[in-house]
Amino acid sequence: AVAGYTASYSNCADLVIASGGSATCTITNDDQPGTLTVQKVVVNDNGGAKTATDFSFSVNGGAASAFEADGQNDLAVAAGAYTVTEPAVAGYTTSYSNCAGLVIPNGGSATCTITNTKVWALGDVNKDDNVDLGDVVRTERIILGLDPTMEGADVNDDGDVDMGDIVMIELIVLQQP
Repeated sequence: AVAGYTASYSNCADLVIASGGSATCTITNDDQPGTLTVQKVVVNDNGGAKTATDFSFSVNGGAASAFEADGQNDLAVAAGAYTVTEPAVAGYTTSYSNCAGLVIPNGGSATCTITNTKVWALGDVNKDDNVDLGDVVRTERIILGLDPTMEGADVNDDGDVDMGDIVMIELIVLQQP
């Protein structure tokens, strides 16, 4: 047997051939598809809420495919070379593991893992993916002691949450298109 192929036989068993006779035995080798597994990992440590289904990917520049809810898509593919990419998603960085130049033989398999990590935008104190007046209000509440959660509120990185942070957020808001 040859790896990646399934053999089938026709008229090959229990042949009885008379003297001077002939028989035909046909052996067919059918190539088996490979499997390309594309896995999605979403890291929402910085306030993100996206799941695997919020992302898509494409193989060899083809049409985009949505990720399954469990974050894994198993694709039957012909033997060949494959590269997996995904479109950028605002607020997330993308890293690839084993996703470029994959060579999958008949009956073989390969796994590509795409990891998206939520990035925290400077000034997004309330972590809603927007830097706006809501962040100013939250910072004011922190300064007044009405909101104990200070994560991300020290926008100017001086070690204190104070009016300097509010000014920084306002400058970021004013610079937006």
